[in-house]
Amino acid sequence: VDTSEDLFVLFGGLGSTAICALFARSSHNWHDYLQRLLDFEPFSLDVEFEEEMIRRNFLGYFYAVYYVLGTVIYAILTYLDSSTCHSIIEEDNVHLICDTLFPVWLPFDIPYSSVRWMIFFLQFLSSLCAVHPAALVCFLIWEASEIICIHIYMLKKHFKKIIEEGNIRTRPDGIAFCVKYHNHVLQLAENLRDLAKETVGYVSLFSALVLGCTEHSIMKTKPIGGILFLLGWLASLMMICHAGERLMEETFSIGAGISESRWYKADEETKKDFVLILLRSQKPIYLKASPLGLLNYTLFVMILRTSYSYMTLLNQTS
Repeated sequence: VDTSEDLFVLFGGLGSTAICALFARSSHNWHDYLQRLLDFEPFSLDVEFEEEMIRRNFLGYFYAVYYVLGTVIYAILTYLDSSTCHSIIEEDNVHLICDTLFPVWLPFDIPYSSVRWMIFFLQFLSSLCAVHPAALVCFLIWEASEIICIHIYMLKKHFKKIIEEGNIRTRPDGIAFCVKYHNHVLQLAENLRDLAKETVGYVSLFSALVLGCTEHSIMKTKPIGGILFLLGWLASLMMICHAGERLMEETFSIGAGISESRWYKADEETKKDFVLILLRSQKPIYLKASPLGLLNYTLFVMILRTSYSYMTLLNQTS
């Protein structure tokens, strides 16, 4: 019925299913990582952290509801627009099952409406079970990066606090505590980098093709359904790219947090420790895409530009 729709359904569905499968394969690693990420007992955090978590939980509920409602609306619109598929059957005399979520070609006809409804339900259930969890995995990576950024904010705030209050080397939460906290934050960031690459890093390989085919389908055959799919894919892609950009900026800003404090008031030994922390902060943590590249705003813009090229090519050849 529509080649561009077939392509974005094929690659989009394949990508979503692969994310679910890869996440399930590394579920034990994710479980251990989230336990360490949410273990705040060794580090005292402010009330601001709890308020930020409440905001992110609310955004997570909204994000999840969008993908469920988007899939439902897409299914309804597809069923209501089955007249286009029926007209193709009459003109070209092909065997297409139109009363389904995605038109299916078979060498024979299925006259029973109950069988067609069963195919429709199975396609809808498969789409919901693949798209919704895959989107939540992208949200999980963004949320984990935001928690790490909050840790970094608290670390920089603590640097300033101990310098102002003095007794940096003798107090329990002094320079030794800050170094331990810094290493903990960097370890969390590096673990997230490895898990993100293993789970969603490869999405950058075919996101441009999915977006280009979706844009072409919006212009030609399915404006509303295509927009729903496009917004959902863009939101997930933006989540992981934004997570990579934020993680890079915040891990690099630890050194700036020390430079902006009154470090000159510290003793000579503490100043040497600050130099080591500054040197380590010159190497930020990145979220990596597979097989090459980084998950950041640059990659997001590059994918958008490439998708426009795909859309232009489809417009010229259709």
